[in-house]
Amino acid sequence: MLDVICLTWNTLDHTSQTLSELCDATETPFRLIVLDNGSEDGTWEWLETFGGSMDGHELVTIRNDKNVGYTKGINQCLEVSLAADPTAIVLMNSDAYVTPGWDIAMLRAMSEGVGIVCPKVVSKSMTGLIESAGDTLIPPRGFWATKNNRYDDGDGHIYIEEPHLISKTCTAHRGGWEQLKDWDKPEEIDIAPFVHVMLNPNMVRHIGMLDEQYVIYFSDTEYCWRARQNGWKVMYEPTAKIYHIGGETGKRGLAGNTTEYREMLEHDAQKFTVLYNLLLPEVLAKYPHTAADPRCY
Repeated sequence: MLDVICLTWNTLDHTSQTLSELCDATETPFRLIVLDNGSEDGTWEWLETFGGSMDGHELVTIRNDKNVGYTKGINQCLEVSLAADPTAIVLMNSDAYVTPGWDIAMLRAMSEGVGIVCPKVVSKSMTGLIESAGDTLIPPRGFWATKNNRYDDGDGHIYIEEPHLISKTCTAHRGGWEQLKDWDKPEEIDIAPFVHVMLNPNMVRHIGMLDEQYVIYFSDTEYCWRARQNGWKVMYEPTAKIYHIGGETGKRGLAGNTTEYREMLEHDAQKFTVLYNLLLPEVLAKYPHTAADPRCY
């Protein structure tokens, strides 16, 4: 059985739509594991009634009294999932909308030695434009000419730097804001953003859970790095297409001026240095001309 994990926190409007569409668009029998991180918008009450409309798919719900963050919540769900020995595990955001055939395409890409598969992520607010075709490692900010956080790799592709509130970063979206018809080649990549990804349960058992020192952000980058360090491939499968709104939890956390959410952001910003130092040797090997530049350190 396929397991699908979804975390939600005060995003009932999107959660109710994405999970309903998940049931309609998924051919493979699946078990849905939803963790509610202490929502106060009626999400939990809605989940209590949703299971009856899942057309034979199974629903497991978990509720935390407070928001424990993304990474810890995902690990709670992974423990539940692994106990049932699923064929594959999907992590999906509550604002990520699947399209028909997504499951078949991603399962097909989960061949021997593959630990993580990511789809083509399309911006739902900018229909027809790619948000991400997976992520790539790039030289730290300042090495290439930039305009609005956009990098040109010299081969006609534009990468979009993650807009983190941090002075340095080593990752960027492949294909950001390019046309939907582009980036149609399945290939091995550096990083799969955890908007919507499929994990190999054997890989999870091998390399362990997500690193909880990253509360909201960066755990996906670290996890993909750890997977590759342990011999697992991270693959991009463009025939699986997901529409993503993006930033809904963050927007609501900041708009609500919640102390806990801001503290999580500040915590991750401080911890980013740890991840940066993990990625840096690989970045320097990939772009050796940057090694002598002090801006890299």
